[in-house]
Amino acid sequence: MEVRGSVIVGDITDPQFRNKKRSSWAHQRLVYHNGVPTMQLAMDEAHGKNQLPTSDDIPRIAVKGFRKSAKLWSLFSLFNKFGTVTYVGVSEQFAVVEFEDRNVVEKILPLTHLRHEDSVIKVEPLSYFPHAVPEQMEFYLQDEITSAFASTRSLENYIDDLCMGARLESNPERDLAVCRVLETSLQSLYPDCKAHPFGSRVSGLGLPHCDLDVFCDTGDMYDGNSEQDPLSQEILVTSTCKILSKDKDFNHLHAVPKARVPILRFLHVPSTTFCDVAFRHGMGVENTKLLVFLLSLDPRLHPLCIFVKKWAHLQEFRAAHKMGHFSSYALVMMVVFFFQQLPEPILPPIYLLQAKHTGPRHYIAGWDCTFTTDKSKVPATSNTQTVLELLEEFCKFYRSFDYDNFVICPLLGSRIEKTDFQGSMTNLQPFMSRYRQLISDGEATKFPVKCPISVQDPLDLSHNLTRPVKYDHLMKFISTCGLTQSLCGKLH
Repeated sequence: MEVRGSVIVGDITDPQFRNKKRSSWAHQRLVYHNGVPTMQLAMDEAHGKNQLPTSDDIPRIAVKGFRKSAKLWSLFSLFNKFGTVTYVGVSEQFAVVEFEDRNVVEKILPLTHLRHEDSVIKVEPLSYFPHAVPEQMEFYLQDEITSAFASTRSLENYIDDLCMGARLESNPERDLAVCRVLETSLQSLYPDCKAHPFGSRVSGLGLPHCDLDVFCDTGDMYDGNSEQDPLSQEILVTSTCKILSKDKDFNHLHAVPKARVPILRFLHVPSTTFCDVAFRHGMGVENTKLLVFLLSLDPRLHPLCIFVKKWAHLQEFRAAHKMGHFSSYALVMMVVFFFQQLPEPILPPIYLLQAKHTGPRHYIAGWDCTFTTDKSKVPATSNTQTVLELLEEFCKFYRSFDYDNFVICPLLGSRIEKTDFQGSMTNLQPFMSRYRQLISDGEATKFPVKCPISVQDPLDLSHNLTRPVKYDHLMKFISTCGLTQSLCGKLH
């Protein structure tokens, strides 16, 4: 809180001013006049109507001449090309953009033909802005992250502790026991029921207290051959919920029958394990098997994935069941893709693992889920970068990635233009031939590219792992990458 004459400027993210219902990312500043919070005074100050001695040392520009319909993302995306954006706000008269580095402002100010969409815009330096416009986003790193970067040793210890927590969370015997209890409880309704654990706890990437993911096959469902329609899935979820609600070993049951993949959530009381049970097909199980193999190929993948998951959780753009957020699996696949596209790749493209397999092919819902697990068939990497060096490169890569125009494709280990997925799709590489065939036969839906960020599932090629992600969370991710990259640079 700052005092300027009779005016106090307070940040509502301070404990005494914070609205508990507001996300910690949605920052505004209220102006307190004689102890009274006055949003209009803040707006007047922003528009130059109050001549207060207001200035600070934040690199900041005012932007004028853009369309009134301009969205935060379009302005963020434009100026993020110059450097890490820490705040963007839009009012009717002008927009304000703040940066981490003052040199970025010095680069932008001389530009006389800067374009936003189809308009030439004007930028001016701005010494102060109270963050009091209706549409705005502010980005910063949580204290736990900045503390971890106090030194190289502290960051290494932080990552080691996260990896130790993941190892302690992994308990295959306990997870299999929960699956066996679930099968027994459902015997009366589904005599051939088989429960398959998958997800972070199985891959060894589970953070403390993460849920156990389970695919429940009630009969000939693993390959997607039956019970795949929405009504059947809804019946499976609701009927299972009714059965388990009568069993004292299961509590906190919550059915989500109309999700893209309908699930049943519950607590297995004896083991204190929270579970998410799906009934669709075994694709998630196969995804986990693929990830386990990839983790076995290089010891640097595990710690970087664990760090990115924790980092994303602290920065509030990763959540398991919240719309608009990144999923853990999507973030892990983004780490995998980063490892694939390095000048000296650490991991091979998934199509190469599929091509190296010999023997029968395994298909689920039409998708090829076959890949070699013979490490001798995988090319060795010459990359010698450390985990900390890779973390810095990861942040640099995704801070500047062109999300508007490209798809992140672990199958190919390279980005694909979004336009290649539209129209006749003739520009797609040969390794996408099965995708084109399933689309042509009407057995799969087209991969959705009209999303803020597009990450293609390496097996189910119609599935955009980040389709639910909203622009505000993508902006958080990008800015967090930039801020973290800077912290990494200071450790050199």
